[in-house]
Amino acid sequence: MAGLGDKYQILPCGGERESLLPALAKVGLLEEERGKVKEEGIFDTIICIRVLCSVPNLESSLTTLYSLLRPGGRFIICEHVINHWRTPKGSILGRAFQVLYMLLGWPFFIGDCRMDRDTATLLKQIGDANGGWESIELDNKMEWSVLPFTSGVYVKKSTGKR
Repeated sequence: MAGLGDKYQILPCGGERESLLPALAKVGLLEEERGKVKEEGIFDTIICIRVLCSVPNLESSLTTLYSLLRPGGRFIICEHVINHWRTPKGSILGRAFQVLYMLLGWPFFIGDCRMDRDTATLLKQIGDANGGWESIELDNKMEWSVLPFTSGVYVKKSTGKR
């Protein structure tokens, strides 16, 4: 594992709260505070690379991940997203093919991938509803295509203490 086995640990779980929290507790990553398990602010960085398209409940998963991020922590994403065909760089043809692929069973053949999610916007809204983002730096690529993607960093608002 490239000599990183003592630094990183792969958890056999999904991104949903019901799967993720027990897996974190099992490996001792959830801290106890006054006899209660602390389920918030345990990670400095969360990285999601082309995985959020296939979680069953995106909003719930993003809310859980946001809560696990420490104030000042970074949420790094690289995800394919819906083709915003009404924007200058979007494409009605790219969006039409997204719809067609979804109707033809794209999720069934590609690991339950939902290429028509607006992950970046939802992540911004979840952050705004739960304390906010200090900064958001996103870069959109291939916006004209059937698989446009966004990548970048969201930094959780600091509370002044860490």
